[in-house]
Order: sequence, then C-alpha cells, then structure tokens
Amino acid sequence: AGKDNRSTHFLLHHNRGKTRPFQLRAGVGTTFLTYREEPEGQSLSAIAITPKIGATYTLVPDLLEADASAYFNLLSFNLASNPENLPSPQFFGINTRLGLDLPVEMGAVNWSVLVGWYLWGMIVPDDAYGISLASGPQIFISVAREASGRRSLSGYLKAAPIATTPGSLSLSDGEISIGGAFEAFSSGTQRPWMLSIDLSYLDVSFEDFSNRVRLGTMTLSLTRSF
Repeated sequence: AGKDNRSTHFLLHHNRGKTRPFQLRAGVGTTFLTYREEPEGQSLSAIAITPKIGATYTLVPDLLEADASAYFNLLSFNLASNPENLPSPQFFGINTRLGLDLPVEMGAVNWSVLVGWYLWGMIVPDDAYGISLASGPQIFISVAREASGRRSLSGYLKAAPIATTPGSLSLSDGEISIGGAFEAFSSGTQRPWMLSIDLSYLDVSFEDFSNRVRLGTMTLSLTRSF
C-alpha cells in the first residue's frame, strides 16, 4: 500500500479595507481523527498536536490575493486501533491559493473564491499502511465579516479532487471540508487571535482499486496574525 492524509485546513483572515498587503499567520491546533483502510481493515482513532503557518499577500486591494499555508502533526497518539499495535500516523500538507474578492456588498460581509493546488502526505513507521503522497486542485469559498468595533467572523467550504499518482486525478476521489473562526482576543486590531474549527472528510481509492482510504478529522486551533 501507499499512504494518505488529511488533517487540517488553515483559515484565511481577509484584509479588505486594511493597509497591510502582507500578513503572516502562526498557530497550533488539536486534531481528532478517524482513519480506515480497506480491504485490510486497518482502522484507528487518534489525537494530534498540529502547528500551522501561513501567509497572505494582497495583489490588488479588495480584489485579488495570494495565499500559502502549511501544517504538520508534530505529535500523534492513537486512542484506539485495529490491530492494537498499529503505529500512529503523522500528516502534513502544503496549500497554495489565488483568490478573488467577489463584488458582492452585504454590509461588512465579504465573499471570496480561491483556487489552487495542494500537496500532502502521511508519515507512518515502516510504511505500514496509508498513502505516501497525494495532490490535486482545490476550490475554496469563504465568507468573512469585518466591521469596526466588532469581532471578526469567517467561514469556508472547500472541495478537492485527489490524485494518488500522476495522471490519476478523479472526481470520484476527494475531500470536502468546512470550517469557521472568530476573533477571540485583540478585537479591532490587525493582529487578532482567532479561534477556529475545521471539519473534513476524505474518501479515496488507489489507482488499481486494491485499497480504499477514508479519513475524517476535526481540528480546534488558536492562530495569531502578524
């Protein structure tokens, strides 16, 4: 078998109406995940500590921005597994996106559509199970509320087909994810602390249909913008 992953998604914090064209983000999250691979029947539930970093650059104010982010399960611990000695997986990912702020005015609510490419992988001792690397395109729709004197709120929906080998991209294999965040501290500043939740579900088969992987994750994170 090869290997797969899915873990967390880095929530965008939009800069509409703000003066800083470049913004860095750093944070840490706790990821709860369930994994199952067929037909071998390996399965597990685990918890992981997940550092995350990201950067956004405004190419055209209030219109176009570029975003990149990365995450890694620094520590991972099985809560339960079948078989009992199944080693814990560590997931990592890199996302790149180009986004367009939609010309839809709804008070302080802004809509954006982003498209891009991702690369992620799964590290397991002795390559015992999973998918080593996977990549593919993604579409990312986000909504954010930023109003003077009020805490920022944001949410997103992401859909992504998955390729486990070059040329094997299929719409039948992929991931769907949703998430949201709110400004927990430093309300009204350009360097807020954001609390977020991300939910994702992945379903992918190997190119020869010999294995099928399902992965569900929930990540709770605290992120700071700089």
